[in-house]
Amino acid sequence: MKKKYFIPLLAVMASMSFSSCSDFLTEDPKGQLTPNGFFNSQASLDAALNALYYNVQQSQCNSNPAIVQCQGDDITSTTGSNKAAYLSADAFEVPSDTKGLEFLWKWQYNIIQASNLIVDHAKDLEGIIPEENINMALGNALYWRAYAYFNLVRVFGPLPVNMHNEPDNNQTVPSSVEDIYKIIVDDLIAAEGCNLPAKYTGANQYNGDMNIYFSAQAVKATLAAVYMNMAGFPLNKTEYYASAADKAKEVVDGVNSGKYPNALCSDWADVYSYGNNFSKENIVAITYRMQTGGWSNYDSQMTSCHQLGSLGGWGDFLAERKFWAHTEAPSISPD
Repeated sequence: MKKKYFIPLLAVMASMSFSSCSDFLTEDPKGQLTPNGFFNSQASLDAALNALYYNVQQSQCNSNPAIVQCQGDDITSTTGSNKAAYLSADAFEVPSDTKGLEFLWKWQYNIIQASNLIVDHAKDLEGIIPEENINMALGNALYWRAYAYFNLVRVFGPLPVNMHNEPDNNQTVPSSVEDIYKIIVDDLIAAEGCNLPAKYTGANQYNGDMNIYFSAQAVKATLAAVYMNMAGFPLNKTEYYASAADKAKEVVDGVNSGKYPNALCSDWADVYSYGNNFSKENIVAITYRMQTGGWSNYDSQMTSCHQLGSLGGWGDFLAERKFWAHTEAPSISPD
C-alpha cells in the first residue's frame, strides 16, 4: 500500500512546491527602507539631505580626521598624552597609531555614499515636488561628493571610486589621480548647472549671514581651488592656473555686480572671532547643532573644547614656530 501511494504523494508535493514559489519565496521587504521607492515626497528628500549633512558634521566632529594636516608647514601638535599620531604626521613618519588616516578615510567615504543616494534618486521626485527643490538637493549632493574626493585624493593619491553605492567587497581597482580630479571637476560643473541660490532663506538652510547649504558662489570658489591644485603637484597641468583665475573672477564679479551677497566683513578682526562665527565671509563652512551634554556626536569638539585656556579647553594643534618665524608681517600703508 505504501508503494501504491508514495509516487502520487511525491508528485503532489513537488507540484505544490513549484506553484508556490512566487507566493512564498518572493521577497517583499515592506518593513525595510530601500532606495527604490523611498524618494516619494519632500520629507524623504529632506531626510536624505539630513543624513548627508550628519556625515559631513562627523567628518569634522573632532580633530582625528585633521591629523594629516600636521604634515603642513604651519601647524604641529603638543607632546605626550594621545598625540603620537599627530607628531608622527608632523615628522612624516610611518605612524603606529593610524587613527588620523582611518577617520579621514571613513567619514569622507560616508559622505560619498550619502551623496550618491541623492544623486541617483533625487530625480525620482520629478512631478512630485518643485524642480528647484530637486536641483537644490542634487547640487548640494554633487558638491559634497566632489569635496570628499578632493580631500581624499590630496592625501591618498589613487582611490577606489564608487559612484552608485554598489557593493564591491573591497575589490575595486583604484583610479588614477587624474581620473579622480576629472570626477571632482565634473561633479562641481554639474552642481553649477543646478542653479543653486546665492542666499538661502529656508529653515535650517542658513545661520545668520552664512549659508549652511551650498551656494552658487561657493561651488565656483571651490572649483577655482580644485583647478589650482590641478595646476600644481602631482598633475602639474599649469594650464589650469588660467581656469582657476577665471572661476575666481566669476565670484568677484558676482559680488561687485550685486549678484552675490557682499562677502567681506567690515572689520578684518571679525573673520576668526568666536562672536562672529556665522559671518558672510564664510565660503565653505560646516555648521553644528549644539546639543546639551558636552561630548555629543552632534556637536564639534573642534569648537566646544579646543578653546582658550581661560575657558578650560585645550588644543590638539599648535602653530609651527619655524613657519611663523620666517613669515614677515606685511607692511600696512597709513593710507
